[in-house]
Amino acid sequence: MSNSAVIASGNRLLRQEIRNRLTQEGVLCAGEVGDLRDLLGRCADLKPHVALLDAAYGEEIFEVIGRIARDGTTQVIVLGDELDPNLLRQSMQSGARDFILVRSEGQRLGQAIRRAVALVATPETPARPASGPGKVIAVFSTKGGVGKTTIASNLAAALAAHCGKDTALVDLDLEFGGVASMFGVHPQATVVDLCRLDAAIDHSLVAKVMVSAKLDTGPRQPGRPGGQSGKLRILAAPQSPDLAAEVDGDARRKPGHNYVGEILSAIADSTPYVVVDMGSSFRDTNLTALDRADAILLVTTPDILALQNTGKCLEILLHRLEYPREKITLVINQADTAVGVTIQEISRGLDFPVSHRLVRDARTVIWAANCGQPFVLTSPRTKVAEGLIALARQFTTPNGEAREAAK
Repeated sequence: MSNSAVIASGNRLLRQEIRNRLTQEGVLCAGEVGDLRDLLGRCADLKPHVALLDAAYGEEIFEVIGRIARDGTTQVIVLGDELDPNLLRQSMQSGARDFILVRSEGQRLGQAIRRAVALVATPETPARPASGPGKVIAVFSTKGGVGKTTIASNLAAALAAHCGKDTALVDLDLEFGGVASMFGVHPQATVVDLCRLDAAIDHSLVAKVMVSAKLDTGPRQPGRPGGQSGKLRILAAPQSPDLAAEVDGDARRKPGHNYVGEILSAIADSTPYVVVDMGSSFRDTNLTALDRADAILLVTTPDILALQNTGKCLEILLHRLEYPREKITLVINQADTAVGVTIQEISRGLDFPVSHRLVRDARTVIWAANCGQPFVLTSPRTKVAEGLIALARQFTTPNGEAREAAK
């Protein structure tokens, strides 16, 4: 038997568009209403699997969603023109099963309907992606200015574009995160919007506040299977430093709740690779990310102050937090042979091996950042880009076979 849906919208053209979409997806349009007050009666009479409810009705929809959800026969999917965090939050709290942006996500309407129906049929078994836990790579440094965000952004872009892996990039530099700017995107929602929800955070909810990054690499890159790129989605940091307290501070909606752990688990459940850009401290957010990480990319530069900070950081990671040495990959950024400090001297001084060296190339790096495009996409044949692409392949190659090529 076909899945069935009722459409509720005061916009006749939108009803027609959705009805056509349902036909394409093999979903029966059981009816439609223009007046929101008629929806409850129509659902009671027809008992459709799903009610598709236009958010343009305004706040009136929340009571209607709640009444339909309490009946349990019909699931509600809200249709909106743009992502309004407050509207998303209140819709989910009222009992909506999903929220779809008609302009950008209309193509997944059929999938959303089938998922809602499946969840009703087996409520005790929440739908989970089949891909399993993804690999989490935390990019960290206890000193600012070492290029941590640049490396995290370009590593994520390289994993997606050059290694063909679906990747998530999470900005946990809560006060001054800049990952979105590195890709020239302007997210409408950020990590703080997830922390304002009463609903449990799962991968489908997180996907609502993430933004897709464009990965235009021009000609096919060697080593990328079939020339196919993976997808890259970004979870942005709060837009204002004072909002950080809502993620891991005193302003949390649920005091003491570990939102970051819940968010990272949800993303890793549905994405093969997760790159986390972190602030330069051992605050609770960063400790959660470091604990959850499969690999820690520790970034430093070949100057005395940065190396001193790195030595202290290694002491904490290895001896206080007791992470295994193999969990940490030490990267020297902005390496310049003219400085006079060799990689061997740095390794001896830190009593830890340098796994990777990225050359200094201010022109390429700054130009790409100013353009809002990672240099592994715009200038893949430069030495600095080749170094980061090799590093990405090191994480995706079984048994570390790419380790030597990455040095």
